[in-house]
Amino acid sequence: MKKIARKEFLKIIGISMATSVFQILPSPTAYATDGKKELVSIDDMDAVQEAVGTEKEAIEAMLMSGELTRADLNEQLLSLKQQAVTDLQSRGYSESQIDIIKEYNESEDAFDYLYTPDETTGAMRSNATVRFLYGLAGNEGTRAVTIAYDIKWSERPILAYTDSFGIGWIAANENSIEVVTKVDDVTGEIAYFYSATEDSALLYSDVNIDTSKNGVVICTAPLLNHADTSTYGKHISGIINISTQSDSNNIDTVQIYVAYAHTTVKATFDWEVSLDFDKIGMSISFIPQPRTTIIAEGHATFWYNSQDFEVAPNV
Repeated sequence: MKKIARKEFLKIIGISMATSVFQILPSPTAYATDGKKELVSIDDMDAVQEAVGTEKEAIEAMLMSGELTRADLNEQLLSLKQQAVTDLQSRGYSESQIDIIKEYNESEDAFDYLYTPDETTGAMRSNATVRFLYGLAGNEGTRAVTIAYDIKWSERPILAYTDSFGIGWIAANENSIEVVTKVDDVTGEIAYFYSATEDSALLYSDVNIDTSKNGVVICTAPLLNHADTSTYGKHISGIINISTQSDSNNIDTVQIYVAYAHTTVKATFDWEVSLDFDKIGMSISFIPQPRTTIIAEGHATFWYNSQDFEVAPNV
């Protein structure tokens, strides 16, 4: 699991959101104390984690589980081929992706056609990768913390409808006893980009966020084009502000669990492609629902030392 510089992470999130996260986080030069531990500059923190997955991995997992067959995949790609170029453009496909779709021969195996590397260049026809950054982007002593997330696709997946992701956390005191927390605020935004150029379209929509479960938020995000424009949901970002249920100052560690699930099948309603989860003891695991597969997962423990907030040394 890769660590990303805190400054880079906050910069990415600040750019991706219509309202910059910098406007919500404490000042980088501000310090605070709860009488026990002192906070340091946000820019000095280096504890951002990364989880990565690919569209190919999603397809492979679905084929192995039986959620998808090669015949299903052939049918979906053939269905795309039969659509007019203007319709594909309006769904956010780039010119090169439309060429790939239109050049597909129905006698070919769609999986091999899309994901077998070229013998000369080693490149695949479709190679969409999702990068999931997560970490702590602000705190108020040991009473409250801000979890930030930033998810970005390298390009539009050939098969994309509505994806889902989950973020869970377990706070504990210095005796490793769980501290009950509450969600004070949560945000999530999808930024749409033009597939042809990968430039921002300056179009945004809200992530569908379920906060009904304690310690976990489950989110769904449509990757399809925004309002019939030639765009796709490339960038998803937001924050979760949590604090102790009793407003006590006793958070010593925070475990964060994340999972990103991709779907290649159009659902009749969003929550069919959502995630479920299990919490056993001091651990959270996410469970894909039918028609989805988890392609990126991460887990990290953050703790306070005498000066700052960092990834625990055993992670």
